[in-house]
Amino acid sequence: MMQPAAPELLAALCPPHAEVEVYNEKERDVPLDRDWDLVLFSYLDPFYDHTRVLSELFRRRGMTTVAGGRHARQFPHQCGRWFDAVVTGDVVHAGRHVAEASSESSMEKHHDGVPERIW
Repeated sequence: MMQPAAPELLAALCPPHAEVEVYNEKERDVPLDRDWDLVLFSYLDPFYDHTRVLSELFRRRGMTTVAGGRHARQFPHQCGRWFDAVVTGDVVHAGRHVAEASSESSMEKHHDGVPERIW
């Protein structure tokens, strides 16, 4: 089985000044003590609960989180409860939004908690 290349592709689409780190939890744990501006998650369906817990931990500390992948594409409003934005389109299209989001201080939400941005 091949690993998806989406994280590396998104990293390549970020602005040159962006500091990017890519973690694959099959290889090493995501450090929980870091302070990132933007955290992107690409995950397999069975790991949704684990990923949303990670997202909540980061969001409580003021970081912006984004979900992508097949599950996020199929259930964007469910994911919107746990992530600041949800990627439902292709990676290159999403990369443009990631580049914009990486230069913003925060993402605004609707009053009902649904993300303002479903990409």
